[in-house]
Amino acid sequence: MEYEVNTVAALQIATDALQAYLTAQGVEDEKIFDAKLAAREILENVLRHAKTAARFSFGLSDGFIRLSIRSKSEFCPTERAVCSSVYSEHGRGLFLVESVSSSVTIEQGLTEILIKV
Repeated sequence: MEYEVNTVAALQIATDALQAYLTAQGVEDEKIFDAKLAAREILENVLRHAKTAARFSFGLSDGFIRLSIRSKSEFCPTERAVCSSVYSEHGRGLFLVESVSSSVTIEQGLTEILIKV
């Protein structure tokens, strides 16, 4: 399944579809929460910081939830995300995504996230 995410409303529709798909596949609630958290963090960053649309697709493959987010903007994070200060308003997104994921790959406008089911 693939969705174009260019507004907050489209982001909500896409993550609701992700939840419905994973629920129908019998994925446990905790893993669905993790997948939605990861997807929302990356998609919100694309909308907020890159100010461009993203193509979002997802599925189940080899015991993993696979999330794929492609945008025209190239995001180049540090090698390892760290949690920002408790007093910071921003800076926890990639840290949270890495915390719930088995693998996060970011290169040339494509973010791929794997979450063990």
